Amino acid sequence: MRMRVGFILVVVLAAIAAQAALFTQDFSSSTNAGDYVNAATPTANQFTLVNGGTASIDAGRLKIVNTAGVGGNVSRWAAMEGSPVGAMSFSYEMDLTFSETNKTRLITGTIGEPAVGRNWMAWGIDATGTDNEWNVNGSPTLKFTGAQTVKFFLNASGSAINYTDPAAGTQLLATNSYDIWVGTTLVADGRTDGYVHPEYDLTAFSLGLQSFPAVTYLFDNFEALDIPYNPDVVIYQDDFSGAAGAATTTVPEVSPTGFVQKYFQTGLDGNGRLESANPAQSSAGYRVKLGTDPLTANTAIADIKYTVTMRTPSNNWVMIGFQEADANGFLAAANNIGPVVQFNPTSVQLRGGTYGGGTTTTPLTGVYSKGDVITAEMTYHVADQTMDLAINGSTVTNGCALNHEFPVGTPSDPVVYWAQIQFFSQPSAANGGPYIDSFQIQTTTPAPVVVPGYAGWATGWGVDIGATTNDYDGDGFSNIYEYGLGGDPTNALVQGTPPVFGIGSVGGTNYFSYIYPQLSDTNSGLSYSLALRGDLVFGDWATNVGYVVTGTNVTGGTLDFVTNVTDTVDAKKFVRLIIE
Repeated sequence: MRMRVGFILVVVLAAIAAQAALFTQDFSSSTNAGDYVNAATPTANQFTLVNGGTASIDAGRLKIVNTAGVGGNVSRWAAMEGSPVGAMSFSYEMDLTFSETNKTRLITGTIGEPAVGRNWMAWGIDATGTDNEWNVNGSPTLKFTGAQTVKFFLNASGSAINYTDPAAGTQLLATNSYDIWVGTTLVADGRTDGYVHPEYDLTAFSLGLQSFPAVTYLFDNFEALDIPYNPDVVIYQDDFSGAAGAATTTVPEVSPTGFVQKYFQTGLDGNGRLESANPAQSSAGYRVKLGTDPLTANTAIADIKYTVTMRTPSNNWVMIGFQEADANGFLAAANNIGPVVQFNPTSVQLRGGTYGGGTTTTPLTGVYSKGDVITAEMTYHVADQTMDLAINGSTVTNGCALNHEFPVGTPSDPVVYWAQIQFFSQPSAANGGPYIDSFQIQTTTPAPVVVPGYAGWATGWGVDIGATTNDYDGDGFSNIYEYGLGGDPTNALVQGTPPVFGIGSVGGTNYFSYIYPQLSDTNSGLSYSLALRGDLVFGDWATNVGYVVTGTNVTGGTLDFVTNVTDTVDAKKFVRLIIE
C-alpha cells in the first residue's frame, strides 16, 4: 500500500510562565551518572545529553574526563519546566583541570530553543595559556582557577529589569541583553547586539565540551530560575558612600548605560552624605545623566519617581528634579526643566516648565520643620504630565499639573534626561547645612500587552513578514506553516517540527498512525483536524471522518503531540492536517 501525506498546521506562541525554578540538579540523588540523563522524555531536572569522555559521579559532582581530541556535551536541550520566561538566571559550579594550552576553547555554551541554530545567546570559556587557568570569552583580562560558580542573567522581557547580583548588589539589565558573573566578578556587562537573538525563547541550555585539550570537568549545582516581571525598575541609586572629597568620587549602586556624573561646588562629607562644599558660592549642585536617551523618549515608561533621604535646609532652599540638558542650575530661562521639588526651610513647592513659565505651586506648609531629616518621594506621571509628592510616607499633593512651557509661553513636553540636586547658599553638613543621604530614581513600565495568535507571533521577528499566506523566506512554507511548525519565517533552514507517520500493528491488524504537533496553549483559539481522501484527482477531502484520535502527549513545553490512527484497507490514502 502506498501512502502520501500532506499537512497544514498553525500554532500560537506560548505565554510567559509564572515564577518558577526551571531546572535544578545537584547530583546528590544517585551515584550513577546515567540516572541524570534521559534523551527522549526527561523529567524536570534531567539532562537530555551527557557524553564525551568518561562520566561519573564523584563526591556529589558530575565528573567528565575527556582525552585530547574527544569532545562532549552537558545539555538540557528540551524545554525546561515552566519555560519560556521573560527573564531568567542560569548558573552552575565547575572546576577544570587541564594542562597549559594557549587560547583554546574549553566550553561553548548556549541558551535558547531546542533546535539547531536557535540560540538566544552563546558564550565560550577559554584557556589562557597557564595550567588550569581560564576566562570567559570576550573578557581576557579576568582570569580564574579552581572551583567557581558561573552565573548568567538574561533579559528577554521587553523592558529593563533589576536583579540581585552574586555580590548582593542591585544591577540594571536592559532588555535583550545579558550579564555573566564568575563568583562575585562581573565579566560580561549588558552584552547585546550580535550576541543576542531575541526572536528565540529562553527554554533550554547546552554546554559543549570541546575536543582539545585533555580536560577533567567537575560540575555541580545547575540551577535555572525565572526572574519574575516587575513593573518598577530602579535605574539609579546612590548612598553617597566614600571618602570625603569631590561628589563624583561616589560610586552609585545602580547606574544605567550612558550614565554621566557632574558636579559644581558639591562634595562628599565622608559619612555617606552629599553636601554643599563651598558655602561662599551661592549655588552648588550634583547632576547625573540617566542613560543614552531621555527617559521620556521611552513610550513604555508610565511613571518616573525619585526618592530622596535628606536633611532640610534652615535657610534658602534645596531643589531636586529633572531637566533636559546638562546645566548648572534650574533657575534659568534657557533650561528646560521639570518636574522639580523645591525644599524650603518650613515648606515645599512643586515646579516645572521653565523658570518664569510653567507651574510653581504655592508653599505647602506643615509637612516638616527646618533641619528635619525626611524621606520624600516625587512621582511624575508621564502621559498626563502631573506630579505627586509624599513626605515620610504621607501624601502632600496628588495630580499637580506641570503646565509645561519651553521656552516661556510655549506649551511643550518636558524632557527627562538629567537628574539634579541643587543647594542654594547652604553651609556644609558639619555646620548644620542640608545634605542628601541617599537618592534613587525608578521607572514604572507596565507589562507589555501580548498580542495573541499569529498577529503577536508575526511581530516578533524584527521585520514585516506579511500575511499568513506569504512565504517571507522563500522556503516553500507559508508564514502560517512556519508559525504552526515552530519555524523561523526569516530563515529558510529552520522550518520547525513536522508531523510524523507510519504503519503499525495491534493484535495482527495493521493501522496507519499520524502524529501532529499542536499548541499547548489552551487560549490559542485554534482547532485541529485531519482531512482524508483516496484520490487527488477525483473526489473531495473528507474532514473529521475516517480516523480516531487515540491520545495526546502533553509535554509541558510549547507543543503537545496528538496521535491519530486510520485503517489500511484502501490501496492509497492521503492525509492532510488542517488547523484553523
